[in-house]
Amino acid sequence: MVEPAQGIDVPCRQWRNPKSVLLKKKKALQNHCPSPMTGESGILIGSQVFGSPLGGLKRRSPPVTPNKPVKRARELADITNAPSLEQVPRLSTDIPTDLSLKSKVRFTSQASFSWISSMGTKDEAAGVAAYVKGTPAVDEADNGIQAAFQKSLMVWMHPNLPFVQLYPRVESKLTAPSWPGFAQCKEVIDSLRTQWCNSFRSVFQQLRAGHCPYFYVCANNVTALFLSAGSGKDSKVVAFLTPTTSGLRQALTKEGIEFSFSAASNSNHAQVPVVPGDSDEALEDESAANSWLNSMGLLTNSAPAKDPKTIIIQQSRKNKIDGQAESIVKVEGPHVQGLFNYLLNCKVLVSTTGVYAGIPPTLLAPNAFDGATLQSLKYKHGTVQDHSGEKSVQMQCLDVSGPILPQNVQALCALLQRSQGNEFKANASCVESSTAFNNYHSSEPSSSPSVSVATDLVTCREIVCHNGLYHWS
Repeated sequence: MVEPAQGIDVPCRQWRNPKSVLLKKKKALQNHCPSPMTGESGILIGSQVFGSPLGGLKRRSPPVTPNKPVKRARELADITNAPSLEQVPRLSTDIPTDLSLKSKVRFTSQASFSWISSMGTKDEAAGVAAYVKGTPAVDEADNGIQAAFQKSLMVWMHPNLPFVQLYPRVESKLTAPSWPGFAQCKEVIDSLRTQWCNSFRSVFQQLRAGHCPYFYVCANNVTALFLSAGSGKDSKVVAFLTPTTSGLRQALTKEGIEFSFSAASNSNHAQVPVVPGDSDEALEDESAANSWLNSMGLLTNSAPAKDPKTIIIQQSRKNKIDGQAESIVKVEGPHVQGLFNYLLNCKVLVSTTGVYAGIPPTLLAPNAFDGATLQSLKYKHGTVQDHSGEKSVQMQCLDVSGPILPQNVQALCALLQRSQGNEFKANASCVESSTAFNNYHSSEPSSSPSVSVATDLVTCREIVCHNGLYHWS
């Protein structure tokens, strides 16, 4: 610290509190510019003050407005948070047709499912008989809603091995059979194979004759769906196969089976870099083909040529999605017979190791066929706590599990619409490999945008029925 020189008087100012200084300045400013509402400085008209003591015109300070970028950001935020047209639920009198397989469906409602407990042996027998004969199970006079419930739980399946879970096939949740020698017993495997071929022929013949609308072939690594003519939006027999690999598609091509590949014309997939080694081989093959055409007296310019790099990129796109849902293939018309013959003689569909060693694929159909076993879906009902709202609400629930076909979901929803007073909710667990069956069908425009009859194919994971109208997601 520098001390002042001796003999020089330095004035010493008194220290003042900064807050008191600011308070005095504020009061002085208020006295100098009184509020226009006091009436001392004049009359306020619009945004100007007239009649002030000085006779001048005073301007009010403009209101503080946010910056344009901030204001624009707020507007964009409001637009983004607003519900879009796709988020608005579409109401329909019927649920859409869903071709995907389901392993479990939970129905929840505020109304009780106690009527299921009153189902007796007579109702169960009436429901099974009505399903086999194809007749209605509900008698208005007898109020046979229990028989209709039993009818909606039935499905035909082959093969029938009670000691192995044939649907869905998840080896990680199963253990090998306790008794040895099943996979090594050639007589048992041949017997299962022979019976499965007979059942496969029977259900396919019923499909072609129009007696069966569809059926599924569920193997360990692939699932096939066969649709009869007119059952979907196609006027001829159609078959789907998913997921596929490049090896499986090449095998179909060698068998002369023509198919359409969903990812072949999909431009949303990213470009795959070209491998130099593959490019050189493609160029050598192209030059060899051109030299052969020249030796035959044909000009290569007259024939349309394709860039080898383009071929490699397209092939790489297909190989990139092997084993995924996008690798689904569609077979139509007379080539469906070729696909049936290929699956009938394909040994790759039957696993040689693991829990499912020697067991042929599972056949699922809504109609009876040779060798099929009539199976009933498992169900149980109780109560659950719904925590979706602000308060926890106790709801009645009904769980249905097993190989759930599209007809089962349609029948259960139609039944619960009457028994639960048009108020219920359904949550389904879909088999992911079968969700691709709905991708090849485009939705038809409806006459009414708000309430219509659902005709398009949608993978429904949640269905809500309110006042007799459905909306889904």
